[in-house]
Amino acid sequence: MTPALSSLPWVTRFAALAAMIWPLATLLSWAYDPSWLSTLHPSFRTIKPVTVLSVLFCGLSLWLLAEEAAVTTVRRRCAQAAAAVACLLAGLTLAEYLFNANIGIDLWLMHDADIDAAAHPGRMAPLTAGVTFLLSLALLTIDQPLSNGHYPAQYAALAGKTMGGIALVGYFYGVRSLYQVGSFSTMSLYSATLLFLIGLGILAARPARGFMATLVSDDLGGVMLRRMLPFAIGLPILAGWIRITAQRSGSYDFNFGVALAVAAVMVIMLASLWVLAGSLNKTDGQKKHILQILQQREARHRLALRAGRMGTFHQDLDNQTLALSPELEVMLGVSAMSFGGTLTSFGRLIHPDDWGRVQAAIEEAVLNRGSYALECRVLRQTPPIEAWIAITGQVLPDAEGHPRQITGVMFDITERKRAEAALRESEAHFRLLADATPVLVWMAGPDRLCTWLNRSWLDYTGRTLEEQLGDGRMADIHPDDRAMAVQLYHDHCSRHEPFELEYRLRRHDGMYGWMLDRGVPLLTESGVLTGYLGAALDITDRKHAEEQLQQWTVELEKRVDERTQALQRSQSRLRALASDLSMTEQQERRRLATELHDYLAQLLVVGRMKLSQARPQVKDQKAQQLLGETDDVLTQSLNYTRSLVAELSPQILYQFGLPAALKWLAGQMKTHGLVVTIRSEVERLPMAEEGAVILYQSVRELLFNVVKHAGTGEAEITLSENPEKWAAVTVTDHGQGFNPDQLLETDRDHPGQFGLFNVQERVEAIGGHLSLISGVGRGTTVTITVPIDTSPHSALTASAAAVQQSRTRMGPSQRLRVLLVDDHAMVRQGLRSVLDSYEDLEVIGEAGDGEAAISLATTLQPDVVVMDINMPRVDGIEATRRIMSTHPDIVIIGLSVQNERHIEEAMLNAGAAVFVTKERAAVQLYEAIVSTVRAGR
Repeated sequence: MTPALSSLPWVTRFAALAAMIWPLATLLSWAYDPSWLSTLHPSFRTIKPVTVLSVLFCGLSLWLLAEEAAVTTVRRRCAQAAAAVACLLAGLTLAEYLFNANIGIDLWLMHDADIDAAAHPGRMAPLTAGVTFLLSLALLTIDQPLSNGHYPAQYAALAGKTMGGIALVGYFYGVRSLYQVGSFSTMSLYSATLLFLIGLGILAARPARGFMATLVSDDLGGVMLRRMLPFAIGLPILAGWIRITAQRSGSYDFNFGVALAVAAVMVIMLASLWVLAGSLNKTDGQKKHILQILQQREARHRLALRAGRMGTFHQDLDNQTLALSPELEVMLGVSAMSFGGTLTSFGRLIHPDDWGRVQAAIEEAVLNRGSYALECRVLRQTPPIEAWIAITGQVLPDAEGHPRQITGVMFDITERKRAEAALRESEAHFRLLADATPVLVWMAGPDRLCTWLNRSWLDYTGRTLEEQLGDGRMADIHPDDRAMAVQLYHDHCSRHEPFELEYRLRRHDGMYGWMLDRGVPLLTESGVLTGYLGAALDITDRKHAEEQLQQWTVELEKRVDERTQALQRSQSRLRALASDLSMTEQQERRRLATELHDYLAQLLVVGRMKLSQARPQVKDQKAQQLLGETDDVLTQSLNYTRSLVAELSPQILYQFGLPAALKWLAGQMKTHGLVVTIRSEVERLPMAEEGAVILYQSVRELLFNVVKHAGTGEAEITLSENPEKWAAVTVTDHGQGFNPDQLLETDRDHPGQFGLFNVQERVEAIGGHLSLISGVGRGTTVTITVPIDTSPHSALTASAAAVQQSRTRMGPSQRLRVLLVDDHAMVRQGLRSVLDSYEDLEVIGEAGDGEAAISLATTLQPDVVVMDINMPRVDGIEATRRIMSTHPDIVIIGLSVQNERHIEEAMLNAGAAVFVTKERAAVQLYEAIVSTVRAGR
């Protein structure tokens, strides 16, 4: 059935629903308000109760029979009962008309129906009764065919539908004779419509049988019928309506109308024939196209047969004939003329040793109504050689099951047979070669069981082939190795993978030898496993050598461990020695810096003080010039001494810690042409002195490496502290870089390498580590990470500004009382001689260190304290902080040989009022004391 006609079941359901709903609605209207029926159409007033009941039962029967697959026995009987009732009502009505009798069914429901009061009130119209009788008979016999295969129900339904359709056309044309028989009552529009739908529904309910099968078939006749049927029905009706309408309007007389109707029918028939001819031409074109496709497929089929070296045959068992395809004739080397076309003539082509087997296979297939397949040799005629073919045949029985024909195909398998023979020969050569080789060779099937062992294997184990086939060869494996070997063998076989395993195999003398067994899967081109092939090699000697080598390896590793431990101890001692040397160097540097600062620098300062005191006493111009030159020499000597002290051991590192020292170092590197940027995340680091010194020296060494080798004028220092209490200093430059692998070399001919190695050793000696990232043309980044001291570290209690704001000075006495604090007696003596020359100053005491200064400040209560910075026990900065915390009214003047900015800031932050360098003390000290005291009043 075409997709377009798949909606026919819905037509049946619609017709059945209409035939049930409309009668029910009519019955309800009679019960409540029958007047609304006449408003729809005047003929609705003539509806008879028997008609309503007949249509209702027909619709019910059609609904129950609509879907053939869902019709059960109970459902069929109910449908037949409903159809029988409708048939009985229609038949009784027809009997009343035929025999002019009144049975009494006409008066059913008459007391409520508004009907015409003509003769026989309530009686169904004869045309309606006839159509209903035909349709009810069709429903009763819908699934009952005649002996010739026809279904009378379809003809009854077609007749009933046609009469209902003619009545509808009569209403359409307004011709009463089409829906009325003689002088009897008319078929109402209601009855004509529903009966037409019921007839249509009956035909649509079983569309695949009878003459309806032609309509719904996919054949050419069905297609043409479906295309022409709407025109054959609709166009004549339309032409008739036009003719009648025009004649009634007076456009022409009756004769012209008849001529016009005939002409319209002719035109319609010609148009239908023309459309039919066009459709046939189109169908013929499609047929030719399909035929061409079939011919192409046949050609491809023939080509495939020739390429596959095969052909088809057809055997007629009744006529004892055998037809061969052209491909098969070529394959057998015969022609259609020379071949007899019988099974006997085909038997002459079969090798005499195989013909009996071929006949037996054919006879068995015919007896069992089945198929046969075999291989045999044929004596090819042209050229006259022996060939192999494979025959596959299928017996084709008739409708009664009797074997009538055999059809099949033959394959030329000569090449395959030759290949198999060559394979057998090759396998024989392989086995001969495998038996001659000293390697132990084995083969297994797809079931993993051993199928063959070479002579070497049998000689090695001393057992026969039959004893070792299957799983027998596994019994010779050492019990300790057997489970492992079997497990690995099965695991790899299940994955079709090559494998290699070692195990001990029992020899013919009962001893075990080591075997290296390798196996590979044998796979077809499609990946199907056909078995495994393996070879086992005796590696007993190699195993003994490996055991000896392993023993030597253990002894060697033991000796290497001993040498390594000795080397590590030596390295630890060397690292400790290097650390001691570094600390000794630092101590010596600090000692020399202290000597230079405490003695030479102080002597130079005192010398300048003396010169400053002597110059006012000398009036001679020449002597003044000599004193000035001497003062310049002392100034240069003092500056050089300061620089030398800073190079040997910067005091800022010991006084203010690593962050301040690195900032100072960055400033000093400007004199060497290097601009250093400092990024410090911390202000103070509570580190041990040793670690701080090594970090400072390491950074200084790295910066000088940048100056010497990086080829850049910029560098960056980053100082940070992580939560694990580790300090990290990173020195980065964007210079030319180098290969980090050269860091492991200590050849002094490579500049910069020994310095990095020295830095790494120093850092590791205090528990830190150094990381280096560099590359040629990509700059260098060196990160040093060392642990820091977690002990609490004192912080500044207040800034100098806060101290000065909180300071409440008491008014000084008439003469300012001054306390001198310096660890050098010579400097104190020089300062005293300078201050004693002023009448408004009085030196009331001297102290040689910070602790003595704190004690004397409490005891003597001076107005001014002149405080040196670098002193033993407690330095001047800490002493100033403590004095200012207890005596905020005392004015403290900071004094130092150093003229660094950070020293001055530290002294002022501790509470000093002003800072004066010792070289300017003879000139500036008095003014600093007086101006500071006056500013504080």
